[in-house]
Amino acid sequence: MRFNKITKSIFKDIITIIKKINNVSIEDFKTKKFMVYFTRWQASAWIMMPFMVLFEYLGLSLWLNLLIGQAIGSFIFFEIDKFILVDYDKDSKDSND
Repeated sequence: MRFNKITKSIFKDIITIIKKINNVSIEDFKTKKFMVYFTRWQASAWIMMPFMVLFEYLGLSLWLNLLIGQAIGSFIFFEIDKFILVDYDKDSKDSND
């Protein structure tokens, strides 16, 4: 029974996300916030490269290299992403009220 509630909640969240994606206009992508996020995204490749090279040098397989590299990236960029997207979260909560 609990599984059904969790599944329904997940599907409800997915539908909400899809509706938000459908409502995004091209003008939204031209905002300063998107440019900041886009720049952060591009910078992440260069910031993560030393870790990936090190793991390759240590002989880790590609899949393990990616897994560990992405985990390290999530720790590095979590606060940065939170800072960039904090207004988005506030705006989305206001629009749901």
